[in-house]
Amino acid sequence: MTIQFDTLSLLPDDEPSPLRLVVPRTTKTVTAHWREGGEATEILHQTEVGVDVASVPAIWGPIMDGMHSEGLDIMRRRIVIDQISFNGTLARLGLSLERPAGVAAVETKPTSGQGVNDLMTREALAVLNLPRTETFDPQQAKPIHDWLEHATNMKEWTPPSIDFLRRIARDRRIRSPMSFDRIFERNPVVTAALMPDMLQMIATDGIGPDYTAARQAAYTFPRLAPAFLEPYADQIVALLDRGPAVQEILLPAVGRLGVDPTPYLLPFGADLDPRAIDRLARIKGACYADKRWAPKLVGPLREALSSNPKRERRKAILAAIANLGDRDFVVRELSHGNDEAWLLSKINQYLTDKRYQPNSVCATIGWD
Repeated sequence: MTIQFDTLSLLPDDEPSPLRLVVPRTTKTVTAHWREGGEATEILHQTEVGVDVASVPAIWGPIMDGMHSEGLDIMRRRIVIDQISFNGTLARLGLSLERPAGVAAVETKPTSGQGVNDLMTREALAVLNLPRTETFDPQQAKPIHDWLEHATNMKEWTPPSIDFLRRIARDRRIRSPMSFDRIFERNPVVTAALMPDMLQMIATDGIGPDYTAARQAAYTFPRLAPAFLEPYADQIVALLDRGPAVQEILLPAVGRLGVDPTPYLLPFGADLDPRAIDRLARIKGACYADKRWAPKLVGPLREALSSNPKRERRKAILAAIANLGDRDFVVRELSHGNDEAWLLSKINQYLTDKRYQPNSVCATIGWD
């Protein structure tokens, strides 16, 4: 048996006249044939027609074409006569979509906002098992990216799920495993389990142009609790020798390693090229630093401010000084001018509004 659904050519789209109370608009058909011995016998033919009919009671109103009015006409509503549907067609043919007793339901993927299920894991695993060394193209990588996106909704991470995430993170065929950073940062058990892997990947590959799992994880280091970083302080400090790209990402976390950060963050001044990446990263590192280092950092930050840095750099330095606890100094610096009053208001908002995470000022002021 064959079932064929067709949408016929649209009927002429004449402008309806007030005298035409019924205007045909759409036509669909479904035809079923029973085939036996090379012969096809039609066993069902159904036609659906959609028409616009005048509303009751009659209402005169504008005919709109986008933002333009085409004059006045009787307002109409669409009705469908003998509507066609797949389930309705099967019912007319005496068939059913009901699952027979004892037959398992077909497994489907989770909807948006839900976690990962076994089907998604099997599909991602099938891609990871492909015998190829080249980078996955977007179509091949889609099951993995879908898995990661839904994994952001997982509440509990078991050892097998962490191992699977580790396999994704370390697979060089996946150039940018999107959403990995959210998983890494928001799930402490994942952070603790995968931190050694991330540092080893940076030590081996450095930081390149791709948004790898290691690069994504490293961007979250300044926002992590020091307890996740302190056991790896020596490794992270050693990685600073890997060049500017690594310094740009890791320097903001140096003040949270449990060791004196001043050898790695000073100086803050504008004595070098003001576009230098590490100079900006050092100021951000001071801003994120544990408050116990404030006595060693606030003074050099003030000195950097006296060197008359550019506007965005100045904002970042002021945010760092305020976040380290010397808000009185920042108030004095920003005591005049509407623009500076606005900046002071924003800094105070990030520091006092409980809707913002700690150190939020470090990620916003001076980096926009």
